[in-house]
Amino acid sequence: FENNPDVYILEFASNITIGDAAFKNCDNLQVINMHGVGGSIGAEAFYGCERLQNVYASEIATVGDRAFADCTNLMVTQIEACKSIGSRAFAGCNNLQILALSVTVSIGSEALSGCHSLEVELPDTVTSIGSKALVDVANKTLFIPKNADVASDAIDAGVRLYTVSD
Repeated sequence: FENNPDVYILEFASNITIGDAAFKNCDNLQVINMHGVGGSIGAEAFYGCERLQNVYASEIATVGDRAFADCTNLMVTQIEACKSIGSRAFAGCNNLQILALSVTVSIGSEALSGCHSLEVELPDTVTSIGSKALVDVANKTLFIPKNADVASDAIDAGVRLYTVSD
């Protein structure tokens, strides 16, 4: 389906794995609804889908590298059960305002870089934050789980950090 202008809405009824670059540059795609537990979104699966606005995949387990990179109109992403967010997964999603996470463990390098409109709220399950993962987000303060392994350049220098204890 890569580069297909006839894809507008995707609806998946059960656990599914979306392969690498499966819907890359589908310029008219606007909404993704994924139901079911587990599954994954591959590398560059939705890369460059410029009109994509909403992703509802609350039970997806992993989001691959650059999966949603450069989806410049993406505003809402609900991936509450996602345990791993790959490198540059949402890089350049400058209109992203809501990213719902609740059990995420790993956030890859540059995963949310350039998400200017996003106020990141990290769940206490996060154990790893990669290089430049949270650079150029809207946060002025950020609460980091106590035992998280955070790269020294993961966060902008001007952001006030607080460690959350158990």
